[in-house]
Amino acid sequence: MTVIFQLFCVEDLQRLSEAQLTILRDTITDALNLKTNPPGRTADGAPALPLEVIDHTELPASAPPEIRDALKKRFEEVSQQLKAPPRDLSPFDFEALKRRHFNERNTEERNKETEILQWAISCEVNNFKFYDQLLRAREKAYQKFYELTQQRPKGPDSPYSPFNPLHPLYNYFPPPP
Repeated sequence: MTVIFQLFCVEDLQRLSEAQLTILRDTITDALNLKTNPPGRTADGAPALPLEVIDHTELPASAPPEIRDALKKRFEEVSQQLKAPPRDLSPFDFEALKRRHFNERNTEERNKETEILQWAISCEVNNFKFYDQLLRAREKAYQKFYELTQQRPKGPDSPYSPFNPLHPLYNYFPPPP
């Protein structure tokens, strides 16, 4: 179960017996709707772990303001990248360079840039939705871990986990009390 290292480090997991590990795995599996529904689907038919290729750019209403600020920052970053002229290996064409310099972009270029921006933002929204689901699973898993050990887990040491203090999104997902 690869998700477990998004939530726990090896030291935490070593505190549990084999039976307790199974209970913890089942708690996470249930929290992410991975067992009771068709593979990879929640009760309403949505992906259980929504990391998919979609173009949705709307955040859930519950998203914290910091996530909205991060999306605005990402939009600006991608916008700036789109404004930078691509490396052009074609022969010198004064008219083409002049149009690009004066931002006289044609409709096809504007549409392409809009699509790229939409992809960038939808990627961030999709990751937030995944981390939001993972956050809810963390709450249940950490509660179960405490019930089993009477100790709070240290948390994950995987650099890919948003709950690791070294992860760039860590400040958006504070540790549980």
